[in-house]
Amino acid sequence: MARQQPGIGFSSSGLVRTLSRLALAEAPDRAASLAEQLGQWLDLADATSLYTVLHAQAGPAAGQGPQRHPLQQDLEQLRSSMGAALGSEAQEPTPWRIRLPQPGPQESPEQAADFTPYHRYYLAWQREMENSIPPLRARARAQAARGGPVLQRLAALDASLEQILAPRERQLLGTLPLLLARRFAQAREAAGTALDGMQPGGWLRRSSAELQAVLQAELEFRLLPVTGLIEAIAEEENDSP
Repeated sequence: MARQQPGIGFSSSGLVRTLSRLALAEAPDRAASLAEQLGQWLDLADATSLYTVLHAQAGPAAGQGPQRHPLQQDLEQLRSSMGAALGSEAQEPTPWRIRLPQPGPQESPEQAADFTPYHRYYLAWQREMENSIPPLRARARAQAARGGPVLQRLAALDASLEQILAPRERQLLGTLPLLLARRFAQAREAAGTALDGMQPGGWLRRSSAELQAVLQAELEFRLLPVTGLIEAIAEEENDSP
């Protein structure tokens, strides 16, 4: 029985959906343009998706349950630990030691409304993603290159895609903090003129939550290629007699 292609598409990623939702909330032209650019650009990656290489493979034999691959465990550990840190406002130490900015009691309203600390926070997480995810992807690609013909082709395809798409990916993801800065300023202005009815400080909490949501979506986006590689490796090994 042929295996059904997993329903994970680059152009329908959570990052594109999140950007589209934020664009509709305030309708900034830049946000709409960025979401559209990401969607259009990622259609190219979707057309040559890593998953399509596996579409014609046979399914697992009856009675055999999937076995956990060590690379899958490493992927889940990275996703869960980094994802938990991204969504936390706690100040306890994390493996990345990056703290969500919290206005101090002595800060003036103008200081609390400064986006600069949040910009640094976002850039710090982007650097951590760039440092943490590629090594796991390289390990998965090396493992795939030692596998059967399908995995070897998949490893070669992934290497080509990474080389071709990485500069464009870096350019587009680099605009996300600018989009968030604009929304931050809009929320601050709306709160200052009492247009949204939020209590004092509410706009700041909402903006922080939006920033964390975009970071979470970016994490999942960056993990898409290595997730495809690791799933392919695990499937081939489970199918082996």
